[in-house]
Amino acid sequence: MADTSYHGADLAERIGWMVRLRWIGAAGVIAAVAFASNVLQIGLPASTLYLIAGIILLYNLIFFVSLRPERARRIFLRFPQATILVNLQITLDLLALTALIHFSGGIENPFFFYPYSDT
Repeated sequence: MADTSYHGADLAERIGWMVRLRWIGAAGVIAAVAFASNVLQIGLPASTLYLIAGIILLYNLIFFVSLRPERARRIFLRFPQATILVNLQITLDLLALTALIHFSGGIENPFFFYPYSDT
């Protein structure tokens, strides 16, 4: 049987990285919605988008608390449990991203029409 302790430690580090990035992402969603609806006066369902950002913050808080060092050691000693945790995080992130795209207008998203310019 292969030793999975190295993989578990590496996975723990990557999960911590995902949690830190998720804080930044949720704050970015809140800032972008506030800017688009208040400054640019774009008609967005702001309350729904804020709710999705709140849900992201909530499940990230749950992951953050559950990954305290003493608990993380127990989880990551069992590699299959760690992979389930990673897959759960990825699935929740994809669902949140899908909801954000849908409620911000999808293909009709107001920012879709702003062309990329490298000048």
